[in-house]
Amino acid sequence: INDLLVDIHNRIPEEVPFEIGKEINLVIPKNRDGLLTTPNGLACDGTNAYLFGSTLDGKMSVGAVGVYGLDGKQKYIIGRKHDKERKPGYLASAGDIAVTSDFIYVFDKNIRQINVFNKKDGQIVDLISADQLFNGQRGINLLTYAGNNVLALVKSAKKDEADKLFMLNMQK
Repeated sequence: INDLLVDIHNRIPEEVPFEIGKEINLVIPKNRDGLLTTPNGLACDGTNAYLFGSTLDGKMSVGAVGVYGLDGKQKYIIGRKHDKERKPGYLASAGDIAVTSDFIYVFDKNIRQINVFNKKDGQIVDLISADQLFNGQRGINLLTYAGNNVLALVKSAKKDEADKLFMLNMQK
């Protein structure tokens, strides 16, 4: 694997702002380290890549979603509370995301809500309280369906209760 990583690294021109991630065997933007201290996952819609996880906002750990073009250039960041560059929509934690044609759905597992952002600029569009809609859950997984639809799998906190599946849809 190390020989393969060296070979990949030697094929990337010096001026390209990337580094080889030895642990995960990927080429990642160098400035990603300043954004996500603890990456939770990645989504891609064919135009952009969406890295989500935790970052430091001052001395506090908060959730964030970094939106990158496929060339590795950062477009915008969602979620950081004190960052003057951040778009509205503070995230305590980014547990899962789904990217649709027009929206980015982010499940905040600490606040227990789903935040919906406009995909073009990262502006907050709507909030769905998970406590009110999904009472008694222990987690939510989001899955992009068709168009602007998202499937939300709600895992029950009770052993004798079945998980629930909801269809979420935002209209333009």
